[in-house]
Amino acid sequence: MESILFNGTKMWLDDDGIVRSVMHAEGIKDTLTNKKETVHAIIKLCKGKKRPFLADLRTITTLDKRKNHCSDYSKDVPPISAMAMLIPILLSREIGSYFLGSHKPMFPVRPFTDEQKATFWLKKFIK
Repeated sequence: MESILFNGTKMWLDDDGIVRSVMHAEGIKDTLTNKKETVHAIIKLCKGKKRPFLADLRTITTLDKRKNHCSDYSKDVPPISAMAMLIPILLSREIGSYFLGSHKPMFPVRPFTDEQKATFWLKKFIK
């Protein structure tokens, strides 16, 4: 299974057809670079097919709005059919309201604290 490592993030296409990423907040240095690398990694892993994306943000313990962890993909549109964010329960409201309230996603986006529920929801978007 191919995986891509960049800027504090590991990303791969899982056997279930979902592109997964695990982000480590301490590894993120430049959000613009991180957004571009994320889009390029998704494009490479998807190989021309739209796929659901699961972003595991559970290692993030605080939301630094200056870093904008919940990326706005308004300029570079990755081939994503839907995005689920796995987030720590303590930040679930803050991240959910920040991301969904201040951005207009180009695909369905939902925050989750449970990986099984997130995966179940994303499987509806596999074509």
